[in-house]
Amino acid sequence: MTTSIPMTHDDLTYFLQAHGRFREDTGEFRRVLHSPDQISEERAIALVAYWDNVMELLEHHHTVEDDVIWPTLRTKTSAADASLTLLESQHDGLDSRAAQVRSALVMLAGAPGPADRERAAHAAEEFHREIGTHLDQEESSVIPVMLASFSKADWLAIEGSNMESIVEHGLLARMLPWVLDGMADTPVRAILDGMPAALVSEYRTSWYPTHQTMRRAALGPAEAS
Repeated sequence: MTTSIPMTHDDLTYFLQAHGRFREDTGEFRRVLHSPDQISEERAIALVAYWDNVMELLEHHHTVEDDVIWPTLRTKTSAADASLTLLESQHDGLDSRAAQVRSALVMLAGAPGPADRERAAHAAEEFHREIGTHLDQEESSVIPVMLASFSKADWLAIEGSNMESIVEHGLLARMLPWVLDGMADTPVRAILDGMPAALVSEYRTSWYPTHQTMRRAALGPAEAS
């Protein structure tokens, strides 16, 4: 029975890809803000827009963890309870840090001075460090417990609930190209092959190009993607 088949690390491909994308994008914000290059008003506005996009996706990711994944895991085992409580508190702290970064980026879109640039760079640096620590802790202390406790059926149900939430919140057109960006062809095809042809067409002709344009305007050319 599928309910008795344990999940494997491969089942977490897209979940962990999201972690990698959060690390990558927040690192790119740090790089841009620490660089000696001048940031125009147009670039600053693009930075705010892309930060908002990434943070909305992060908020959704954390909400699914807090409301679905962690409660489900707690019904299976208490082995990760202390780690889950810590991660939940870190989610709140990251929300506060994200707001600080956004505020600093908005200042850059006005008439910023050197202190404003330094403030934005410091805020981005701190957020990148904290999200990295958070994700490292999650992957070292909770992912092993998930792998030992969830069946494939459990994880499929969680993924199904997550997809319903993504669609319900109108995030699919932004979440999908963002999470698939930079992935190998095989997992990308696995997702697209399971989608209706009309949505695949939307992805290729609109969603992915829009994502690339937004990201490039904020973080720079292909080297940052």
